[in-house]
Amino acid sequence: MAKDNATRQREKRAKQKQRLELLGEKVINLPLPASTAKCLEELMHQHGFTDQREAIATMIHRLHEAGSEAATPFLIVPRHKITISEKVSQAFERESRREGMREEG
Repeated sequence: MAKDNATRQREKRAKQKQRLELLGEKVINLPLPASTAKCLEELMHQHGFTDQREAIATMIHRLHEAGSEAATPFLIVPRHKITISEKVSQAFERESRREGMREEG
């Protein structure tokens, strides 16, 4: 009797899970924004990588080997500083008061 597609898929996933456990590997899903994918592609080209997994694993291992202090500048996430001008602050206050009066009256 032929196996249906669902049975074949279950068996395939079970074999894959078993193989990953045997190798001690973990699968992660890593969606990348276009700009990040472009950076990865450029780094791979510059350093002769053809496999994304190999490139990413190598970068992780090299950062880890560098140690916490040396790796820190590469792992700081830049944050945008938002400064609210006095003019905007006053306009916000005015609108807030108007909204408050509308709700009261």
